[in-house]
Amino acid sequence: MLSDDDQRALLEPWFGPDLPLDTLPVPRLVAITESPGGYDAAGLGARLAGEAPGAVLDDHRRWRAPLAQAARRMRAFGLVALGLIAATTAAIITLAATAALSANARVIGVLRLVGARDSYIARAFVRRYTLRAFFGATGGMLAGMAGVWLMPSGAAGEGLLTGIGFAGPEWGLPLLIPPLAALVAFAATRRAAFATLRERP
Repeated sequence: MLSDDDQRALLEPWFGPDLPLDTLPVPRLVAITESPGGYDAAGLGARLAGEAPGAVLDDHRRWRAPLAQAARRMRAFGLVALGLIAATTAAIITLAATAALSANARVIGVLRLVGARDSYIARAFVRRYTLRAFFGATGGMLAGMAGVWLMPSGAAGEGLLTGIGFAGPEWGLPLLIPPLAALVAFAATRRAAFATLRERP
């Protein structure tokens, strides 16, 4: 059961520090800490109705449910956005690699004269853009993980915005982003490089 000091601390942001708690009809609050297995909300509510008719069980479920649903939708939207970002990245890298190959047409011609194969020339561009994509995605991943880490976790309190970040093995999921970005860059640059080199005799 919450003490008078705890209840006063809960009401202080709205009523100020000089709240006369003993003169107000403030209900007594009992804080319940759930076990990992949870509890039977329906059974507890029925028991309270029988033993303490004036008691009310409030687990914030009606307030948390819309936020949890919005979080699930945002997660699905994030997956779609990730796919669009990958497609956009591939298109941008393709254009950049094509432009770089066109700008270095004379250098490519000289390399061919001295016996360099197209695979050797393409490898230089592929390596360059693959590394750029990898390190760029790594920076973005670290910034994103820092933002998620700063959000309140489910164990940090009973607030409405808790428990919507990563938990346990889920922290390993962002680590897949840099390799996937590098793979997209590798495939896009390789395709653009060989296509451009084939067009140039």
